[in-house]
Amino acid sequence: MTRERKTRRLVVGGDVFIWSVRHKHLPERSTDRECREVLGIRRDGQRGRLEVVFAAGPGHAAGDGCDSGQVGVVDGVWLNLHLPSVVRAVLDEAVERGWQADDPAAVHVDGWGLIEAVAARLDGRAGEQSAE
Repeated sequence: MTRERKTRRLVVGGDVFIWSVRHKHLPERSTDRECREVLGIRRDGQRGRLEVVFAAGPGHAAGDGCDSGQVGVVDGVWLNLHLPSVVRAVLDEAVERGWQADDPAAVHVDGWGLIEAVAARLDGRAGEQSAE
């Protein structure tokens, strides 16, 4: 099962990015459902897409046990993927690690590997982006 979310816009400099948050259960045809939150980002007009996946598991919370878009490390960092500031921090971290918005491929990234760096970016940022 996948619950789709409304796409939103994030303006970064002169670029417009389209993003959405989805909640997924995998495997989709099994009674044992693995919950995950997926943040999808792409530059407007480009085919390539960044998919940042936060899968629930030991020490990690995402999905049914949390509010939509809430992901976190037990006794650690929590993020709300519905906030434009969080999306901007994820985008900046992914670009710094080599993601290219003009690459036509879909790139899947484990969100847990980004969470600490994203939280550190958020600590020093206030109102640098606009969203619709």
